[in-house]
Amino acid sequence: MIQEIKKIVDELSINENLTEGGRHSWGCKNQRARLEKICELAIQNFDGDILEIGCHIGLTTRIFAQLAKKYNRKVVVVDPWNGQQEGNQSVYEAFMHNTSEYHDIIDINRVSSFSDQGKNIIKNGSFAFCWIDGLHTYYACSQDIDSCSGQNGILAVDDLRWLPELRQLFDEKTRQYDFTSYYNDNCREGYYITKNGEQQ
Repeated sequence: MIQEIKKIVDELSINENLTEGGRHSWGCKNQRARLEKICELAIQNFDGDILEIGCHIGLTTRIFAQLAKKYNRKVVVVDPWNGQQEGNQSVYEAFMHNTSEYHDIIDINRVSSFSDQGKNIIKNGSFAFCWIDGLHTYYACSQDIDSCSGQNGILAVDDLRWLPELRQLFDEKTRQYDFTSYYNDNCREGYYITKNGEQQ
């Protein structure tokens, strides 16, 4: 399956502009298209729902919700929208508006992913695909990967391209959990197949 992920990522990263829009925009031009295809690949091969850690205004959530509806799954979102990063009350309201037609299949959890409650939601859930895009610090991202590490499917981790410490963390967690991983330097995000996922 890692070859299928590699093919999708490589085909949808050729036209990435690594400078337009500044450092934060590197590798994001085709990111949602990559996420859509790889999330669908995960759903087609693994049981479970879709997890999104860090949702902002819900544009990626909508893509996941469309897939969830197609495959009779649900989307579990974990985001405190508390102003700690880019999310606040107005961002939360934009999220609610942008995802309004899918609220029947979205489980909204307005908590931090590395709080006890957030960790329990993640660890007790069953997810074919996990999108890790929460608080962009080494500690927080490490906690999120740890929380998702027992799932039976594909994990995707954002912001590796512009935060060197997260790129380092991505490799550290590959070794720690014996994940199969793939990262293309043109992209912001990297992908894991969990150990449990490889055994299925």
